[in-house]
Amino acid sequence: MVEQHSAITAIQDSTAEGFVTSTLFSQGWDIHFRALDFASLLAHARSQDCRSSILLISTDSDGLTQSGLNEIHSLVQKVMLVYTTIENNSSFSEALALPSTPLELISLMRGSLRSPMVRPQYATQQIRRSKVLAIGGVSGGIGCTTLALNLAYELAALEKRVLILDCHAHIPSLSSLLAQRGLHTESEFRVISQFLSAGEISQSNVNSMIENLQRAVMDYDFIIVDIGTISELAATLSGRRWSGQIMMWLSNCADSLWVMAPSDRVGLSRLRALTSELMVNAMKPSLTFIHVLKQQGKRSESRSESFLKIVTPLRPKKIVEYPYDPRSIHKAEAEESSLIDSNERGIVRKMIAEIAGELTA
Repeated sequence: MVEQHSAITAIQDSTAEGFVTSTLFSQGWDIHFRALDFASLLAHARSQDCRSSILLISTDSDGLTQSGLNEIHSLVQKVMLVYTTIENNSSFSEALALPSTPLELISLMRGSLRSPMVRPQYATQQIRRSKVLAIGGVSGGIGCTTLALNLAYELAALEKRVLILDCHAHIPSLSSLLAQRGLHTESEFRVISQFLSAGEISQSNVNSMIENLQRAVMDYDFIIVDIGTISELAATLSGRRWSGQIMMWLSNCADSLWVMAPSDRVGLSRLRALTSELMVNAMKPSLTFIHVLKQQGKRSESRSESFLKIVTPLRPKKIVEYPYDPRSIHKAEAEESSLIDSNERGIVRKMIAEIAGELTA
């Protein structure tokens, strides 16, 4: 069961307060109390157990003082002090500007749930060079890593500077596939070839890797992130586990999220659960759904219709049918090579090359 997060607001400006509460409601937050002024806020916090609630308070809240702010810190889980205009920020240097978009607000609130809180300075407003693509699936073993790695090879063959990252929390495989030991312990990206660099994100290097990503978006043409299985999205984005930090970065900075899913009974069930979460969790990247074809014939056509019925309501940027070609993939693995080297004419390789061509067009 996904934990419901609780918030308290004390924002003087009615328009700003309405924006905050409607945004939090839409993302499943429980608004525990909406204070009209600081005195009512303090009275409520003293009389009720608010230690699990995050307080979002504006600097123009009527009656707010530094001593009162110091007291309220001990009565709630965390205090987010914001200002709605520059004029209202003269006495509180620690205040942040109130986010102007739902995505920025949700990002700030998600970040506040982490302990200890490190306020992320995401490069969402910078003019950047990279296209950031995140590739994940509804379950393991359906080809996310194969697609991510071979797409990186294809883009590098087109002389595009590419960074590929393995973000599998428990079973990273990129270092093995690239024959590069120790990727998960390094805090810098490793150069594999003239146009390809790689890295693995682990618990020990996650903070330094995310900092490096802020610079990487200015240096690479493409950043491809293999995120593996996507599950419990809301909990991942707002939880305190280290593995959720990269997903949070992607939710604010990625250009596109590619979701791979087969249309067998289990695949459709997991796809249905994931799309339900995607509908109610604000994220920046556009969505592309990749239908992993495992069967042919009338049964396959029926399942394709079910696949489309599930994903179409999210208005994805693209829906792609991905051929099932285990022979080519196993051959490449046995030869420890890319699809472009082991079977240039294979249907999977041709499909990935076509995607690379579209990305660089």
